[in-house]
Amino acid sequence: MNNIDLAAEQQQQNKKLEVFLGKWHTAGDIYEDNQVTGTVDATDTYEWLPGQYAMIHYADSNMGKLIIHGIEIIGYDPSRKAYYGPFFDDQGSAGWEEIKFENNTWIWNGVNVMGVKYHRCRASFQDKNTITAIHDHSHDQISWKKWMDITLRKGNNQG
Repeated sequence: MNNIDLAAEQQQQNKKLEVFLGKWHTAGDIYEDNQVTGTVDATDTYEWLPGQYAMIHYADSNMGKLIIHGIEIIGYDPSRKAYYGPFFDDQGSAGWEEIKFENNTWIWNGVNVMGVKYHRCRASFQDKNTITAIHDHSHDQISWKKWMDITLRKGNNQG
């Protein structure tokens, strides 16, 4: 595949990210050993980098007692046949996530994101303004524990 074909594939795949554009209010519960131990209250903002080859995701989160400000840059990588997102936050996390869209579900699998070694998330749109997501974390990618159960609401649906 030549560079022109790769760029066209990237733009075609990146169009799927448009569903995230805008500002979302994120709320839900944090879990430890299947018990609610805190809440999430956050703002997630998604916007295009000029050219629309990458989307910028700003996360401003109150997670229990932590306040975390993070940034992720998401773009489609034709060699991986997946989206790829390096992630950084003000707590010292510097990691990445591979993101796929399968069976109407967005699936994140990451390393060193938001203070955990391994992270995975399954997110589904309930309608164009509501996303539900379950986050899990692991120290070894074998034993996974429920971490967060959240809902994102956009626009007038925030509440």
